[in-house]
Formats: sequence, C-alpha cells, structure tokens
Amino acid sequence: MDKRVKDLSGLKFGFLTVLRYTGRHKRGALWAVKCVCGKEISLPSGDIAKSLQRKRQASCGCKRNETIGRRNTKHAMSFHPAYRAWDAMRARCYRPSHAAWKNYGGRGIKVCERWRISFASFWEDMGPTWQPGLTLERVDNSQGYSPSNCVWATYTQQLNNTRSNTVLETPDGPMTVANAARHYKINYGTLLYRVKQQWPMLRALNLSTT
Repeated sequence: MDKRVKDLSGLKFGFLTVLRYTGRHKRGALWAVKCVCGKEISLPSGDIAKSLQRKRQASCGCKRNETIGRRNTKHAMSFHPAYRAWDAMRARCYRPSHAAWKNYGGRGIKVCERWRISFASFWEDMGPTWQPGLTLERVDNSQGYSPSNCVWATYTQQLNNTRSNTVLETPDGPMTVANAARHYKINYGTLLYRVKQQWPMLRALNLSTT
C-alpha cells in the first residue's frame, strides 16, 4: 500500500467494514469493503469519507432494498377501498390537475400532516369504523381532513353534507348543520335527520320540548 495512503482497514461505517487496500481510484484509494449481509464491494476513500461526513447508514445496497420493500408492503392494502379513499383525498387537495381540485385544494382544504404523509396513520385512525360501501366525509365542509373532522358515511349522507348544505337560523346565528351540531353538542346524524323532517328549530336543537 502507498505510504501516503491512510490505512482504513477495520473502519466500520453504517453496515460496512473496510477490509483492505486494493489500489488507486480517481476519488482516492480503493478499498475492499464487506457488508453485514456478507457481500464484498469496492469503494474509493472519497465515497467512504462522504458517508462518514453525512453519517449515512451505508450498505452494499441490501438495506436500501429492504427499506423500499417495507415501504411497499407495510400495510398491504394498496387495493383496499380505504386506500383509494385516502389517495383520492390527497389528490383532491394537492393535485391541481384533479377534476375536483378547485373545490378542495383550490379553496384551501388541506389534509392533516399525519394523514398526508402516511396511509398507515390514516388507517390507524379511521380503520376501526370503516365498513364496505362507506365513503370518507368531512363533518364540517369548511375544514380540512383530520381525525376530528372525518367520518365514514353512506353516499346519501355525504350528498346531504355538501358545501351547499342548509344554513340553519339558530338562536346564536346562522350555522350549517355540522357547525350547529358541534355548537349545541348534538349528534350530527341526529340533527340532520331532524332538519330533514322539518322539526321546529328549537326542538331540533334540544332547546325546547314542543
């Protein structure tokens, strides 16, 4: 080995261990390196120094492939209706080319960070109440997608809760059904039913028994 070359034999970085000097390279000395999986590769000292500087968990490539594999298989639900609902939700909010974007992302509707970056988190929150045939609905259509503002609903229920939803004249001022349900602490579905059945407003809001 050239005396001017610093001996890196035995150096460990990430999942790799330097074995021996093997010659010269345009990016410095060339070293035989062994991965924890048993595979040997050759790396120039320049690449080794870069990995050390950036504190990378370097490997022969096997760990990168394992990570990609985990990302692709961690929920194994790519064809599940809930996954399609999650994907469509993000598309409506963040893809201007989507047909419905102007009614969602175009007017400021967003997805909470927890759901935006992870289907697994979305499923953790919404999976327990999912049933076949239900669609993802926001309780308050002026707000974004989040665990506190989303439910699974039938298609008919969702149509009843569009942006053009009925505005109720409540004792505390005009409110949508969703906002009134929260304000007066009434189940949204219960209040919506009462409104559709044309109950007197005070009675619908549990403010009167007549």
